[in-house]
Amino acid sequence: RRDDLALKAVQALAFTRWKQGRYREALERFLEMEALVGRTAALSENIGHTYNAIGAYPEAERYFKQALSLIGSDPSLSDSVGGSLLGLAGVQERRGDASVAMSTAMKAYETFKANDKKRGWDTSLTAKSAMQVSKLLFGSGDLPKAEKFALEALRIFEVT
Repeated sequence: RRDDLALKAVQALAFTRWKQGRYREALERFLEMEALVGRTAALSENIGHTYNAIGAYPEAERYFKQALSLIGSDPSLSDSVGGSLLGLAGVQERRGDASVAMSTAMKAYETFKANDKKRGWDTSLTAKSAMQVSKLLFGSGDLPKAEKFALEALRIFEVT
């Protein structure tokens, strides 16, 4: 079958496998979805996170960049930028490119922060990105700035 119900079943199974930590099985389902519906920003981001979870960093980076490209071509998806940026920053850090990762993580943080301001409340994604920035600052030896971002993340995590 190739109808909406079949697609929803594949999607549900993909997310279930992801939540179970069965990332390779989730990846198979996400790639099946991609074959059925084509490339979308959200699906590319999910595939990127899944490749990242199994340690396939070049593939993860390719999919995160693909997601950002797809988002860039559709202004209605601008709220989705932060997740792909944050995923990309993690891949860049794992590759050992801390300065590029810092720039990307800061863009993710600023994106989430701007979205929070528009909504009128903080989200855990802002806290998560603040922790990524803090971790990179800590690694670079900038402890005062690292602490500032960690404290902001803690404040947000406590209320979300």
